[in-house]
Amino acid sequence: MTFLQVRYFIEVSIRKSITRAAEYLYVSEQAVSKQLKSMERELGFPLIYVNKRRVEMTSAGEELFQIWEPMLRRMDTALLRIQQENDQMGSTVRLGVLEYENVINKLMPVLAEYAKEHSEHPIEILTGSPRQLYDYAGNDEIDLMLTFSTEIPDNTMHEMLYPVSVMKLAAILPKDHPIADKEPFDFMDLRDDTFCILSSNHSLVAQDSVCRHCRSMGFEPKIKFFNSPESIEVFLMHHTGVSVGFMDLFHNHSGSLKMIPIDYLLHVNPTRLAFVSLEQKNVAVAKRLAEMLKAEM
Repeated sequence: MTFLQVRYFIEVSIRKSITRAAEYLYVSEQAVSKQLKSMERELGFPLIYVNKRRVEMTSAGEELFQIWEPMLRRMDTALLRIQQENDQMGSTVRLGVLEYENVINKLMPVLAEYAKEHSEHPIEILTGSPRQLYDYAGNDEIDLMLTFSTEIPDNTMHEMLYPVSVMKLAAILPKDHPIADKEPFDFMDLRDDTFCILSSNHSLVAQDSVCRHCRSMGFEPKIKFFNSPESIEVFLMHHTGVSVGFMDLFHNHSGSLKMIPIDYLLHVNPTRLAFVSLEQKNVAVAKRLAEMLKAEM
């Protein structure tokens, strides 16, 4: 008598049908019938019989079912648990990270410390724009992501998102802009400027967010699209214009830009830098990394 025969017997007994048991087990009806008959021959007594095409257990089958079924379920549960633990132990966690230098510089010491704490979870990094990370997630190329809360996949559950910090908004303009030193700063004074905005190839929400902000002030912005914060920064060094974005994304190496903090609209949730777990099994990793990075910010 084999373990396979016992499993076939249990599934047939539960479903009262060789056909349905075979479908559940992804095997042929002939295979199930053959194994059951072989087991009955070895035992020397019948375990099941067919009553009007419905499978019923004999008294001997009932007695053995009461013993074997709980044992089989306990074994299946234990095997699943062990398999999950083994999958997590030593499995590489693929982390998608925003490609911005300021984000990466703050993250690297955290990853080094995490590696000391959790050598069983080696981390592999894949960097990209918010849009690229979104696509990586959709293509199952990453397990976790460090991105903006406004750029996560729509099907992400709230309990799998771990915020790190609120992103500070600013109006970014050349230092020689006519209102660069105006006190107090009035966003409406920018209504005649060209707004430099990240394209949809880089961000899913940048254009909509900036346009919504401008419309709330009473004007429709003139827009020029760019594929990176660096390209916006270079443009503003040589041209008239303005951008609205996160202060941490702009380096201002030349010192030719001015960043003026602006508040989020009252009805808009602030954008946060956040770790997102794309699978339940990686929630603990996302939570711990978020705690560690938050301490560094």
